[in-house]
Amino acid sequence: MEEAVAKSETNIDQIRARIAASRRQVAGGVQGLTATVHPTAVKNQAVYEARTFANDSYESAKNAFIDESGPRWDRIGTVVLAVAGVAVLGLSVRGLVRAIRG
Repeated sequence: MEEAVAKSETNIDQIRARIAASRRQVAGGVQGLTATVHPTAVKNQAVYEARTFANDSYESAKNAFIDESGPRWDRIGTVVLAVAGVAVLGLSVRGLVRAIRG
């Protein structure tokens, strides 16, 4: 009989320890979830992702026009000529529209 009482006390202690461990685990999970979905955490994550995207885009564009030997004038010239061409086209269309209306 004493063995049964000792076993049941041990079992009760083990059960209590398991329950306490489960409570700690659930509490940690809830705290982690709360930290993840908290509006400030969501905002901070969005800001971090936006900054990372902007920095990566900037570096990619910079690398397209500047390499280890310096500026890539062929690409810079191409972009300048393209912008000038679009400006001339826009001004030409504007002049044609004014000539047709007036």
